[in-house]
Amino acid sequence: MDVALKCLIVDDESIAIRIITDYLEQINYIVVEGTCSSAIEAADILKKKEIDLMFLDINMPYLSGLEFLESLDSAPLTILTTAYSEYALDGFRLNVVDYLLKPFSFQRFFQAVQKAQNLFYSQILLQKDEKENLGSLYIRQIDSFKKN
Repeated sequence: MDVALKCLIVDDESIAIRIITDYLEQINYIVVEGTCSSAIEAADILKKKEIDLMFLDINMPYLSGLEFLESLDSAPLTILTTAYSEYALDGFRLNVVDYLLKPFSFQRFFQAVQKAQNLFYSQILLQKDEKENLGSLYIRQIDSFKKN
């Protein structure tokens, strides 16, 4: 499947944004649609652009990544990127794709991105299957007469 994931990077540390962006330049199936340094900016971007995958820091001013994620009615696939391991359970409660503990290696980052890609493609296939089966009615006939 050749559909690129459109992603948003949300982190209040510019070095973290730069590292994620550099890593993503090595991966040809993800396009960076935007970067921002706060959840408030991210909310604005999500209203304007279609985002498939979000890299989200937890510890940010005013509104944490977790608070932001909880506030969304329909969140994109999300990979949490944080220096704090104690929020992992909260992240998985919110159905995040993965939890990257800073500093993370490219290998670990790539593993998380592949997981997101697999989930994204599964969602596309399910939506396609639902559209194709919409309006279809399957009737199964059972022979109730036995020949002796």
